Amino acid sequence: MNIDQLKYLTDLAITNSMNVTAKRMFISQPALSESVKRLEEELGCPLLNRSKTGISFTEDGKVILEHAQKILKQHEHIEQYLQEKYNLKSVTTTSPLIAKFLKENFED
Repeated sequence: MNIDQLKYLTDLAITNSMNVTAKRMFISQPALSESVKRLEEELGCPLLNRSKTGISFTEDGKVILEHAQKILKQHEHIEQYLQEKYNLKSVTTTSPLIAKFLKENFED
C-alpha cells in the first residue's frame, strides 16, 4: 500500500470513474486499474464494483476509503509540519510503509 494508491481511491470516490480519475491523477487508465488491482490483492478483498457505467465501492472498499482519507489527512499534516520546521518548499513521501506508520502513530 502506498500514498498514491490511497489518493487514487479517494479520487475514485469523487469521480466514480476510472477514466476521469486517471486523467485527474495524470496516470494512464490501465496503470490506474492495475494499481487498484494490486491494492485489492495486497489487502485480500475487492474494493470496487466495476461496470461499464462506472465504479462503486464494496462494503470493504468503503471502510478502506474511510481509513485512506484519514491517512491522507495525517500525511498532509506531516508534510506541512516538515515544510514549516525545515522551511522546505515541498515534501514528497512515497514510502510503501508510510501508510502503516501514519495509521499506527497519527490516527485520530
